[in-house]
Amino acid sequence: MGNRLTFEASPNYLYYEFVPERIKKDLGILKMIAILREPVSRAYSGWQMFHSFENIDNAHLKPFFDKRNFSEAVEEEFQSDFDYNKYPFRYDYVGRGRYVEQLENYCHHFGKENLLVLNFTDIHKNIPLILDQVCKFLNLNPFPEEIIQKIQTEKYNSGKYKSDKTPEDEQTIENLKSYFAPYNEKLYDFLGNRYNW
Repeated sequence: MGNRLTFEASPNYLYYEFVPERIKKDLGILKMIAILREPVSRAYSGWQMFHSFENIDNAHLKPFFDKRNFSEAVEEEFQSDFDYNKYPFRYDYVGRGRYVEQLENYCHHFGKENLLVLNFTDIHKNIPLILDQVCKFLNLNPFPEEIIQKIQTEKYNSGKYKSDKTPEDEQTIENLKSYFAPYNEKLYDFLGNRYNW
Protein backbone atom coordinates (compact mmCIF):
# COMPACT_ATOMS: atom_id res chain seq x y z
CA MET A 1 0.00 0.00 0.00
CA GLY A 2 2.98 2.36 0.25
CA ASN A 3 2.40 5.64 2.05
CA ARG A 4 -1.39 5.61 1.93
CA LEU A 5 -3.50 6.73 4.86
CA THR A 6 -6.78 5.17 5.93
CA PHE A 7 -9.63 7.34 7.19
CA GLU A 8 -12.97 6.51 8.78
CA ALA A 9 -15.76 8.94 9.60
CA SER A 10 -19.00 8.85 11.55
CA PRO A 11 -20.81 11.37 13.75
CA ASN A 12 -21.70 8.53 16.10
CA TYR A 13 -18.06 7.92 17.01
CA LEU A 14 -17.91 11.12 19.01
CA TYR A 15 -21.19 10.56 20.82
CA TYR A 16 -20.99 7.01 22.19
CA GLU A 17 -18.72 6.97 25.23
CA PHE A 18 -17.45 3.40 24.68
CA VAL A 19 -16.13 4.07 21.16
CA PRO A 20 -12.69 5.63 21.88
CA GLU A 21 -11.72 2.77 24.18
CA ARG A 22 -12.63 0.25 21.47
CA ILE A 23 -10.77 2.18 18.79
CA LYS A 24 -7.66 2.33 20.95
CA LYS A 25 -7.89 -1.37 21.76
CA ASP A 26 -8.13 -2.36 18.08
CA LEU A 27 -5.97 0.30 16.39
CA GLY A 28 -3.77 1.90 19.02
CA ILE A 29 -3.13 5.64 19.29
CA LEU A 30 -4.58 7.50 16.31
CA LYS A 31 -5.08 11.09 15.27
CA MET A 32 -8.69 12.22 15.49
CA ILE A 33 -10.49 15.13 13.85
CA ALA A 34 -13.77 16.36 15.34
CA ILE A 35 -15.95 18.79 13.39
CA LEU A 36 -18.40 20.54 15.70
CA ARG A 37 -21.56 22.29 14.60
CA GLU A 38 -23.31 24.87 16.76
CA PRO A 39 -25.32 22.50 18.99
CA VAL A 40 -28.79 23.99 18.50
CA SER A 41 -28.41 23.97 14.72
CA ARG A 42 -27.02 20.44 14.95
CA ALA A 43 -30.04 19.32 17.01
CA TYR A 44 -32.54 20.81 14.58
CA SER A 45 -30.70 19.46 11.54
CA GLY A 46 -30.49 16.00 13.11
CA TRP A 47 -34.21 16.02 13.78
CA GLN A 48 -34.92 17.22 10.22
CA MET A 49 -32.90 14.34 8.82
CA PHE A 50 -34.68 11.63 10.82
CA HIS A 51 -38.06 13.30 10.36
CA SER A 52 -37.52 13.32 6.57
CA PHE A 53 -37.19 9.52 6.51
CA GLU A 54 -40.98 9.17 6.42
CA ASN A 55 -41.00 9.47 2.64
CA ILE A 56 -37.56 8.08 1.86
CA ASP A 57 -37.13 5.26 -0.66
CA ASN A 58 -34.19 3.74 1.21
CA ALA A 59 -35.49 0.63 3.02
CA HIS A 60 -32.49 0.70 5.36
CA LEU A 61 -33.20 4.24 6.62
CA LYS A 62 -37.01 4.26 6.64
CA PRO A 63 -37.32 2.43 10.01
CA PHE A 64 -35.39 5.30 11.65
CA PHE A 65 -38.12 7.84 10.85
CA ASP A 66 -38.81 10.06 13.87
CA LYS A 67 -42.52 10.90 13.80
CA ARG A 68 -42.33 13.47 16.62
CA ASN A 69 -42.15 17.16 15.86
CA PHE A 70 -38.97 18.91 17.00
CA SER A 71 -40.46 20.37 20.17
CA GLU A 72 -41.93 17.02 21.23
CA ALA A 73 -38.60 15.27 20.69
CA VAL A 74 -36.63 17.80 22.74
CA GLU A 75 -39.23 17.97 25.51
CA GLU A 76 -39.22 14.20 25.80
CA GLU A 77 -35.42 14.06 26.05
CA PHE A 78 -35.53 16.41 29.04
CA GLN A 79 -37.87 14.09 30.97
CA SER A 80 -36.02 12.40 33.82
CA ASP A 81 -37.61 9.02 33.10
CA PHE A 82 -37.14 9.16 29.31
CA ASP A 83 -36.29 5.74 27.84
CA TYR A 84 -34.28 5.87 24.62
CA ASN A 85 -34.93 2.18 24.03
CA LYS A 86 -38.51 2.84 22.94
CA TYR A 87 -37.19 4.20 19.64
CA PRO A 88 -35.28 2.39 16.87
CA PHE A 89 -32.32 4.78 17.25
CA ARG A 90 -30.84 6.83 20.06
CA TYR A 91 -31.61 10.21 18.50
CA ASP A 92 -30.55 12.26 21.56
CA TYR A 93 -30.74 15.58 19.74
CA VAL A 94 -29.74 17.39 22.93
CA GLY A 95 -27.07 15.08 24.35
CA ARG A 96 -25.11 14.95 21.11
CA GLY A 97 -24.46 18.69 21.43
CA ARG A 98 -22.74 18.52 24.82
CA TYR A 99 -19.39 18.32 23.04
CA VAL A 100 -16.98 19.01 25.88
CA GLU A 101 -17.92 15.74 27.62
CA GLN A 102 -17.32 13.80 24.43
CA LEU A 103 -14.00 15.48 23.63
CA GLU A 104 -12.69 14.95 27.16
CA ASN A 105 -13.48 11.26 26.75
CA TYR A 106 -11.36 11.09 23.59
CA CYS A 107 -8.52 13.04 25.18
CA HIS A 108 -8.51 10.57 28.06
CA HIS A 109 -7.76 7.74 25.61
CA PHE A 110 -5.70 9.46 22.91
CA GLY A 111 -4.28 12.65 24.43
CA LYS A 112 -5.22 16.17 23.47
CA GLU A 113 -2.29 16.41 21.05
CA ASN A 114 -3.92 13.75 18.86
CA LEU A 115 -7.21 15.62 18.55
CA LEU A 116 -7.92 18.40 16.06
CA VAL A 117 -11.21 20.19 16.69
CA LEU A 118 -12.75 22.21 13.84
CA ASN A 119 -15.75 24.51 13.74
CA PHE A 120 -18.29 23.51 11.06
CA THR A 121 -18.96 27.18 10.25
CA ASP A 122 -15.26 27.86 9.64
CA ILE A 123 -15.17 25.12 7.01
CA HIS A 124 -17.78 26.96 4.97
CA LYS A 125 -16.09 30.31 5.46
CA ASN A 126 -12.50 29.33 4.67
CA ILE A 127 -11.95 25.85 3.23
CA PRO A 128 -8.31 26.50 2.23
CA LEU A 129 -7.38 27.49 5.79
CA ILE A 130 -9.15 24.45 7.28
CA LEU A 131 -7.53 22.07 4.78
CA ASP A 132 -4.15 23.58 5.64
CA GLN A 133 -4.81 22.92 9.35
CA VAL A 134 -5.79 19.32 8.60
CA CYS A 135 -2.70 18.71 6.46
CA LYS A 136 -0.38 20.13 9.12
CA PHE A 137 -2.08 18.04 11.82
CA LEU A 138 -1.68 14.85 9.75
CA ASN A 139 1.80 15.76 8.44
CA LEU A 140 0.57 15.76 4.84
CA ASN A 141 1.54 17.89 1.86
CA PRO A 142 -0.91 20.76 1.26
CA PHE A 143 -3.80 20.23 -1.15
CA PRO A 144 -3.13 21.42 -4.72
CA GLU A 145 -5.02 24.59 -5.69
CA GLU A 146 -7.14 22.77 -8.31
CA ILE A 147 -8.40 20.29 -5.70
CA ILE A 148 -9.27 23.12 -3.31
CA GLN A 149 -11.22 24.90 -6.06
CA LYS A 150 -13.12 21.68 -6.83
CA ILE A 151 -14.01 21.19 -3.16
CA GLN A 152 -15.22 24.80 -2.93
CA THR A 153 -17.58 24.47 -5.90
CA GLU A 154 -19.06 20.98 -5.52
CA LYS A 155 -21.75 20.02 -3.01
CA TYR A 156 -21.73 16.65 -1.30
CA ASN A 157 -24.57 14.88 0.49
CA SER A 158 -26.77 17.96 0.61
CA GLY A 159 -29.98 17.39 2.59
CA LYS A 160 -33.39 18.43 1.32
CA TYR A 161 -35.21 19.59 4.41
CA LYS A 162 -38.04 21.99 5.01
CA SER A 163 -36.78 25.46 5.85
CA ASP A 164 -39.84 26.89 7.59
CA LYS A 165 -39.88 26.57 11.37
CA THR A 166 -43.08 26.60 13.38
CA PRO A 167 -43.43 29.09 16.26
CA GLU A 168 -43.10 26.08 18.57
CA ASP A 169 -39.81 25.14 16.88
CA GLU A 170 -38.54 28.71 17.25
CA GLN A 171 -39.33 28.71 20.98
CA THR A 172 -37.62 25.35 21.46
CA ILE A 173 -34.57 26.65 19.61
CA GLU A 174 -34.40 29.70 21.91
CA ASN A 175 -34.71 27.45 24.97
CA LEU A 176 -31.91 25.22 23.69
CA LYS A 177 -29.63 28.22 23.15
CA SER A 178 -29.95 29.01 26.86
CA TYR A 179 -29.50 25.36 27.81
CA PHE A 180 -26.30 24.93 25.79
CA ALA A 181 -24.70 28.23 26.88
CA PRO A 182 -22.85 26.82 29.93
CA TYR A 183 -21.76 23.71 28.00
CA ASN A 184 -20.41 25.93 25.23
CA GLU A 185 -18.46 27.97 27.78
CA LYS A 186 -16.87 24.76 29.11
CA LEU A 187 -16.05 23.80 25.54
CA TYR A 188 -14.35 27.14 24.88
CA ASP A 189 -12.28 26.74 28.06
CA PHE A 190 -11.31 23.22 27.00
CA LEU A 191 -10.30 24.34 23.49
CA GLY A 192 -8.77 27.67 24.46
CA ASN A 193 -10.83 29.11 21.61
CA ARG A 194 -14.23 30.77 21.33
CA TYR A 195 -16.77 29.94 18.63
CA ASN A 196 -19.35 32.53 19.76
CA TRP A 197 -22.24 30.11 19.50
